[in-house]
Amino acid sequence: KEFKCDKCDFVTKKQPEFREHSRNHLHGELICSFCDFQAESKEEFDSHVLRHTGALPFFCLNCDVRFKNKAQLNAHLPKHSVVKPFVCNLCNAGFKWKHALKSHMIVHCTTKDHLCDICGFATAHKSMLKAHKLIHSGNTYKCQFHNCTFQATKKQNLKYHMLTHSGEKPHQCEICGQSFSLVKNMKRHKLMHSSHKPIKC
Repeated sequence: KEFKCDKCDFVTKKQPEFREHSRNHLHGELICSFCDFQAESKEEFDSHVLRHTGALPFFCLNCDVRFKNKAQLNAHLPKHSVVKPFVCNLCNAGFKWKHALKSHMIVHCTTKDHLCDICGFATAHKSMLKAHKLIHSGNTYKCQFHNCTFQATKKQNLKYHMLTHSGEKPHQCEICGQSFSLVKNMKRHKLMHSSHKPIKC
């Protein structure tokens, strides 16, 4: 393969030699006006200038949050999706990010050394213990159905629970026809129809 310079008649079959030649054309073209740094490529130059300007050229179309690079944007995007492809193979909890599933696995894989001094509830997460203690303080959302003692620390969880009383299952899997009360349960179920393999503890 021949490497031809698009700015002069230089031709070579050696890529390192071609790169070295190309730098000759860059001289004076890619110099930072803030600090005189000279870049060897347009990509390096653009990346360097961002350090001075603080510019955030990549933005989310859903919420207009801006990022320095595409990798940061891609890491942000699952926040707007209802799909939770990373599923715990021990309790079926679903997560949008792989790192969130790994963090969750601590619940199953480590000692639960955060104990409730009122009822003895144990958890591996300090934040989960804090949420649990809301039950004892009375700052919870309680189910109003007769003889139902369910209470939740989050309003959304009570909303999910109420569907168990109504028996409503509006979300149907188009592959096998099974119905679910919650869309998140249906999406988790649909993973069974794919080749997805959940992360093991």
